[in-house]
Amino acid sequence: MNESSVSLTMLPVIQRWDCHTCGSCCKEYQVRLSEEEAARVENLAKGMGPDLGGLAPIRKVGLFSPKFFLNNTPDGACVFLGDAGRCKLHQAHGYQSKPLPCRLFPWVLIPQGKKWTVGVRFACPSAAENKGRPMPAHTPELEAFAAELVEREGIRSQQDGAWVPAPFFSGGKKATWAQFDWMKRLILKGIEESDSLSKSLVRSLRWIGLMKSVSQVESLDPKAFEELAGILWDQAGVECQGWANRSVDKPDPLARLLFRQCAAVHTRKDHGPKRGIARNGPLARLGAILRFSAGSGKVPRLHGWMPEASFEDAESTGFQWDADCEGILKRYYLIKINAGQFAGNVHYRMSICDGFASLALTFPIICWITRLGAPGQSRETLIKAISIVDDHFGFNRVLGGMSQKFFLSVLAGSGRLEQLIRWYGPERA
Repeated sequence: MNESSVSLTMLPVIQRWDCHTCGSCCKEYQVRLSEEEAARVENLAKGMGPDLGGLAPIRKVGLFSPKFFLNNTPDGACVFLGDAGRCKLHQAHGYQSKPLPCRLFPWVLIPQGKKWTVGVRFACPSAAENKGRPMPAHTPELEAFAAELVEREGIRSQQDGAWVPAPFFSGGKKATWAQFDWMKRLILKGIEESDSLSKSLVRSLRWIGLMKSVSQVESLDPKAFEELAGILWDQAGVECQGWANRSVDKPDPLARLLFRQCAAVHTRKDHGPKRGIARNGPLARLGAILRFSAGSGKVPRLHGWMPEASFEDAESTGFQWDADCEGILKRYYLIKINAGQFAGNVHYRMSICDGFASLALTFPIICWITRLGAPGQSRETLIKAISIVDDHFGFNRVLGGMSQKFFLSVLAGSGRLEQLIRWYGPERA
């Protein structure tokens, strides 16, 4: 395979995007550079000292294996961020002068089999709002980005032509890219055909549980795997029939405690203009930990966008949203699943089954945040909730740590995750 030639699998769902110079990405993230990029930016920045406030353009971390980052101003913004959200480097030297991570955001390019898939980070407000040109208009630049990424990271395809190994099915059971692709197709079909996102997520979790119970499922040939997957998918659908008309019990104290710990990690923001109570120091963070453990009183605003509300507000009944809100969140999950942005190397090396459970867990967290918003502002709060959570999904190392994986295994393995989805979702009876 020609390493410079990258084949992309584009998103089959309607997604639009263009940069609207809100400056959010330039204020919220620390941009890591390759050594070559750091040298190039430093050279281009010569003479720009006054424009950069006297700050160095590059920040070097470490002595023996140094890492290079674009420097930041005292408030956390990129040193090159100018007026009206525009990049000073771009203005002075053109678009191509910007480092690849800056040009690539909010796209996520994921090696999958012999192709690369395309995802979108809803941490970008324009992506969450679906504002800009349709996906096909970006194909040429995305292909160029992928080829540049291959060169930048030194990625080489394997003997079978695949860029990276397929993620595990579950535990130590190996899977193939074909099996992963087939599982994605069924989950996507379930979401697209269902009138309820929460119902389709529960059905997918049930189905994955059934698949995990089959011994040596990973060793089945493609035809047998597809037939078995289809049979168990139908069985999961039968098990979920009529559930929307049945009341759901409030999750038990353990489920709510673990859920709040997961919600805290997914909402914490410690740097940038949107940072929450971290700006008040370590004692404020300690107080937030204690309040999330207790689950009563005011919800600590770990993120500047978090609504001001109480834990009790999130448990209130009568939570509803309109079809527009359902469509926004459905688009989010369709993109994440189609891109495969929930398993393997791109997601803490999680298995397909565990990775999907981690994605499903974001649904009750997003709904929980939305519940905290003011009445009549569900859409605005939902957009912010998705951006808050997606800022962490796949990018916060804490979520790939032992404690969070343990919390996830307890919630998913006991059926509590299904209950949380139903309890905090808008269809609750």
